[in-house]
Amino acid sequence: MIGLSLTAFATSVKAKYCSPEDFGVRVQLDAIYPAPPQPGVPASIPDTIRAVLLESEIALDRNSPILAATGLRTSIELAIKALSPTAKGPLHDRIEAMRSFVPDAMVDALHEVRFLGNDAAHEAVAGLPEVVKGAEYVRLFMTYAFDLPARIASAKAARGMTS
Repeated sequence: MIGLSLTAFATSVKAKYCSPEDFGVRVQLDAIYPAPPQPGVPASIPDTIRAVLLESEIALDRNSPILAATGLRTSIELAIKALSPTAKGPLHDRIEAMRSFVPDAMVDALHEVRFLGNDAAHEAVAGLPEVVKGAEYVRLFMTYAFDLPARIASAKAARGMTS
């Protein structure tokens, strides 16, 4: 009730921004319902890529497949740049160059995500089921490319091995 009257007051005055503190009211937010999504993006992924993936996961959770598909494609492009900084050329060619690093099936999955992102960016179309699959492909690639090596390095360090 207070929120409604404050909003009505702020709308009718239009002279300055009004906050609950202006009226001696303190608002504390204890929880948000429904709870915001908790994406499963490992911390071992480089920060820039991680940020894009988190945004993509949130877009997917909010039923925004076009935004999610564009973000997934971007995350692949950033990951390939991180893994192979000197690689040049179209994303198609850079994905193909990953065949020496990841299984062929994963390269094919990366191309699927590239197609999803291209369609989303250039045609403004993306089907939710396809983007959900694309997100799974990207998670698998990120696990293989970044998380698994970090886990192995951590296990080796725990055993006192350096290589």
